[in-house]
Amino acid sequence: MVTEFNTGFSDKEESFKSGKNAAEKALEKTGEEPELVIVFCSSKKNYEEVLKGIKEVVGDKKIIGASSYGEFTEEEIGDGGVAVGLLTSDEKEFYTGIGPNLSESGISSIKDATKDFPDEIDKENALSLLFLDGLSGNAEEAAYAVNSELGYKVSVAGGQAADDLKMEETVVLHDENSYTDHSGVALITSDKDFSITVEHGHEPLSDSLEVTESEGNVVKELDGQPAFEVWSEKVKESAKERLGIDLEDIEEKNQDLNNLFWQYELGIEVPDSDDRYKIRWPGLTDSLEGPMVFSSRVVEGSKLRVMKPASEDSQVEASRRAAEKAVEDIEKDDIAGVIVFECAVRRTILGDDFPESVQQLKNVFDAPILGLETYGEICIDDERISGLHKCTTIVVVIPK
Repeated sequence: MVTEFNTGFSDKEESFKSGKNAAEKALEKTGEEPELVIVFCSSKKNYEEVLKGIKEVVGDKKIIGASSYGEFTEEEIGDGGVAVGLLTSDEKEFYTGIGPNLSESGISSIKDATKDFPDEIDKENALSLLFLDGLSGNAEEAAYAVNSELGYKVSVAGGQAADDLKMEETVVLHDENSYTDHSGVALITSDKDFSITVEHGHEPLSDSLEVTESEGNVVKELDGQPAFEVWSEKVKESAKERLGIDLEDIEEKNQDLNNLFWQYELGIEVPDSDDRYKIRWPGLTDSLEGPMVFSSRVVEGSKLRVMKPASEDSQVEASRRAAEKAVEDIEKDDIAGVIVFECAVRRTILGDDFPESVQQLKNVFDAPILGLETYGEICIDDERISGLHKCTTIVVVIPK
C-alpha cells in the first residue's frame, strides 16, 4: 500500500445514519485506517449529526469538507446526501486547520487555519484543499493567502461551500463541527506530483468591457454605463433565440431572469493564461435598475466579456476535457483517486443531463471519484495563478 482513496455515499433520511453509512461504504473498500476524511454534505442534513456518524466509523481522524449543492462518487450521484472520501498513505503526510472571520480578511483567516502546519515542507510536492464559506466573500484573497503562507510550490484546489441554492448559510466542516464565516484547509505533502485541471463550457458573447465603477462584489458601471443595462443589451438577442426569453417583458427579478444569470455570466479576462477567462456569476442581482451583484469581488478596471454556453453540449464536454487533460502527465494505473469541484451553476444548466457530466469523468478515470457542486471553484498551481472560478470543473488527481 502506498496511497489509497476510497469513497462512499448515502442519502439516508436521518443525518447520523447517513454519515455513518457513507463512511462504512468507503471503509469497506480498504483494509487500512484513513488518515484524512473528506466530507461533502447537503444543507438538508444536520452537519454535526453527520459528523458524529462518520466518527463512529473512522474514529478520531482528521476531517475536512463543506456543505454542498449535490454530491457524487464514482458509484452514485446525490441531491441531499453525504459523500465521504477516505485517504490513507505510507508516503504522504496530512494536516488540517480551520480559520475564523473570513468575511473580515481572507489573509488572517488562512493564517489562523494554517498556524499549526509545518514551517517547511520536506517533500517535493504539496497540495492544499481549500474550503470556504460560500457567502462570506474574500475567496480569491484566501486562495492567494494559502500560497503566501505555505509557499508557492503548494498547489491550491477547492471550493466555496454551497447550501442547495438557498443562499442562506454555508458551512465548512472540520473534525466534529461545522463553521460559518470560516476557511478550512487540508495540506497533503507527497513525493509524487498532483495533477490539477480547469475547464468551463462558456465562450464570449460580447466584446471586451471595462468595469468602470465597482464596490466589492457590486459592479455599478460597465464602459461608463449602468451595468445591468449593458449586460441586458448584450444578451437580449441570444436569450430570445436560444431560450425564448424576452428581456423586455421582464419587469422584476423572476425565474426567467435567474435562468439568464445561469446562462449568461461574465468572464474576467486573464491575459497570458491558458484559462483565458475567470467566470463570474451575477445571480445575486435583485434589481433591474443598474448595479449587478456577484458572489465574489470584481475589481474596478477589470476587463470582462459577457459569456454564453459554447454549445448545448459544452458543459458536458468541459468535464471530459478536464478529465483528459488531468491524465496527460500521469499514468492511469498511478492514480489513487480523483476529487472534483463542480459549479452549482453547471448543475443548474445541465439539469437532468448532469449525470452525463459525471459519466465523462468515469469514462476517463478507472479510480474512485469524490465530487461536489460549489458556489465557486479555486485553482492555483505552477501553470496558473487565476484563483477563483465560476461555472467551472476543477479536477484534482491524487497519485498512488
